[in-house]
Amino acid sequence: MLKLDHFTLELFNEDNEEHVKLKNAIIDMKDSDLISKNIDAYIRRNKDLGAVDNITRTYVVAYDNDYIGLTFVNYHPEEVINGKKYSEEIEIGLGILPKYRNKGLGSSLERELSDKLLEIFPRFRFIVAKIDNDNLPSIKTAENAGFKRIIDNEYHYERLPKKK
Repeated sequence: MLKLDHFTLELFNEDNEEHVKLKNAIIDMKDSDLISKNIDAYIRRNKDLGAVDNITRTYVVAYDNDYIGLTFVNYHPEEVINGKKYSEEIEIGLGILPKYRNKGLGSSLERELSDKLLEIFPRFRFIVAKIDNDNLPSIKTAENAGFKRIIDNEYHYERLPKKK
């Protein structure tokens, strides 16, 4: 479990009926393919990678005692995008149920989670969010959370640590 200021993140558990029910509701959303083309495979992959890197995880997001969505934390030891090498980054992604959207929860969650991850893993310089250019609601959410577009990569956003 990961406690944030306004959210609680529970490690996704395929044996927990409520977690599975939430995951299925996320899969059934009309825009679920923006999260992943195959959310079940993505969750299994995160579990396997997390067992090795101890960072990659899928979490169920609770807010005010309600499950509102899933968040994905992915460690990339090295990645090449558009010919530029990025090393040691953590990517976060969200899948928020429609009834909890447009309330500022996604931005708050991204801000709080990125702050917590940079605190827990101080070796990382920033947190990234990868967003398709046509996914305007997710771009707005990330920008409201303090993420900035990486200039040479149209869908790669980063959030630097808070100034101390």
